[in-house]
Amino acid sequence: MAVDTEAKRWSMLQLASGPSSYPLLFNPDTSGLSAIERATVLKKYGGISWGLLISCAVSGTVDGATEAEIVAGGKTIILTLTNKLWELPGAAFNAIRQDILDGITSAQSEATGWNAEVRDKEVVTSVVRTSGLVVTITLSAAPAYDITADETITVTVPNSALFNGGGPVIATPTFGIVADVAVAEEAVGGGIGKRWKRKRRITIEGQVYTVDSPAEEARLIAEYRQRLLARLEVAQERGDEGQARKVRIAIRRAQTRQIKAEDRRAAWLDAIREEDDEILMMVLH
Repeated sequence: MAVDTEAKRWSMLQLASGPSSYPLLFNPDTSGLSAIERATVLKKYGGISWGLLISCAVSGTVDGATEAEIVAGGKTIILTLTNKLWELPGAAFNAIRQDILDGITSAQSEATGWNAEVRDKEVVTSVVRTSGLVVTITLSAAPAYDITADETITVTVPNSALFNGGGPVIATPTFGIVADVAVAEEAVGGGIGKRWKRKRRITIEGQVYTVDSPAEEARLIAEYRQRLLARLEVAQERGDEGQARKVRIAIRRAQTRQIKAEDRRAAWLDAIREEDDEILMMVLH
């Protein structure tokens, strides 16, 4: 029997949700909806699927995003349920959008971190019920977001967001935000001119390097990124998705550091050219 609209499908699902329906699987003659079929074997009260584990998978573009990318906005968090459905579309779902946002929480608690500047300030209109199984959140710009260390975010789907309840559900995996890392700088004596006034200390995988120029810094970070890319390839060949995910985050972080190093290198070269012009003018006069 075909079900023409989602509202009709919900009505039929409710008819099939009592104990008397077990082990009946109601099929609304809609291909590709095996999860919905599984979710129809429900307790009449409480809405929990009999013998089926309710879970939520996290995907989207947010994992491994840099601090600057969160500031800019536009990253997505996609939440996909298994063996359960989101609250009914329309007013019922709209009323629990804030509950969904409240459940996206960082393990860290910086004053200008995720919890304060993203979770607590995100607008409910960013939360969209893409389908009965999928919710998509598109993050708004967060101009005051400013962290000193990486953040790890966990999504907990609240009971109120699920049709007939059945939560809370802790979604997996967690996702990470990469802090823009400040590189320590140390002034040293000796030398003449802007090009020799400062050295920098940078840390890569726990090893501290003292570099004499931004060009050397950029080279070291570029070499580190190439090593990470090689590790990612090995992890993927082994099918170790957990390790591959960690390496991808490290690659994103290294890329951010490399861009900043290249910017410092360009500014350093400009300073050298400016100083050379000044010295030449002194000689000529």
